Amino acid sequence: MEQKVSLSSRAYEYIYNNIAQGKLKVGQYVSEEVIANKLKISRTPIRESLIALNKEGLLEKTGRSYRVIIASSEDLIELYEARRVIEAENARLCALRISREQLADFKKFMADVSTIYRQGSVQSYKKVDLDEQFHDFIDRNSGNKYMEKYSKEIRRKLKIARLTFFTVLDVSMEDSREHESVFQAIMNRDPSKAFEEMTKHEENVIKFVKNELLPTLYKF
Repeated sequence: MEQKVSLSSRAYEYIYNNIAQGKLKVGQYVSEEVIANKLKISRTPIRESLIALNKEGLLEKTGRSYRVIIASSEDLIELYEARRVIEAENARLCALRISREQLADFKKFMADVSTIYRQGSVQSYKKVDLDEQFHDFIDRNSGNKYMEKYSKEIRRKLKIARLTFFTVLDVSMEDSREHESVFQAIMNRDPSKAFEEMTKHEENVIKFVKNELLPTLYKF
């Protein structure tokens, strides 16, 4: 049983990462045969992973096959609205609770991100990954495991939309500036300012989603 679960998890991560990195695009069908050959596993754990991804809203079942989909425009807005509330509170809690050691690690991470962007072209999936790490760092240091869990779940459901953010619509520079404002508030251990800056950041994201992202995602 342990091996079966492990193989299912392996297949799940493989498919999810291919979606997250844009290798499997919206509308594209997932081939069980290709994955089985690639991972050298049977189709049973692959089917289990496809069912899991279908439940998460990343795949749609059509007949006996699965294809990559994106959440409806209504669901996307609701997810981003929920994210705004959770992320702002996590930033406030982080400013209150983060340890001196974790604060030093956060400072190093922000410096590394700045260096990466200064070095030149950054692939879209890498931008998504850096964005993920920024928010994940704040969530982990909020000191609230439930808030951290819900925030991660929302970001997973938004993965395809966020990938579009940094490809067709490159918002990495605006994102970086707003991240820096949140970071400075946390560095100063100012919970009210951290809450304010994260709320402002997420409201800008929602505005961008409504005005730019949705027309791009649903233009067909």
